[in-house]
Amino acid sequence: MSSFSPPDPSGQSSGNVPPPIVGPDLKIVATQQRTIMLCLLANIVLLALKMVFAKSELPALMIVLNLLYLGIGITGAVFVVKLAMSLYNTALGIVFGILALIPLVGLLFLLMVNNKATTLLRSRGIRVGLLGADPHSFG
Repeated sequence: MSSFSPPDPSGQSSGNVPPPIVGPDLKIVATQQRTIMLCLLANIVLLALKMVFAKSELPALMIVLNLLYLGIGITGAVFVVKLAMSLYNTALGIVFGILALIPLVGLLFLLMVNNKATTLLRSRGIRVGLLGADPHSFG
């Protein structure tokens, strides 16, 4: 017969097990942060390509670059909303997402959300690099 001990009414655990950490799922936060950083990198590359080909006689190429730029910008804003909703709350997530669409202002809010995600991940012992946390570190 196994020995079953009822839970301690004082709320204290009887073993050396630390209490669970309540908060957002770290793997989701890391994935969303990494996606935002990749979108930011892609935007920088596309802006450089747009400058290189600005005076070219290939209007179809400029249309493609502009569409890619728009698509990556919207994708980044969506992930800013998702990450801000994970880290803050729904209302701030929506506000940050709308503000992320405004040039320069959006960059400030993106950096705020990214900083909060980096702080959270590092406080839980996860190494965060230039493009966010390594997704393979979560198993």
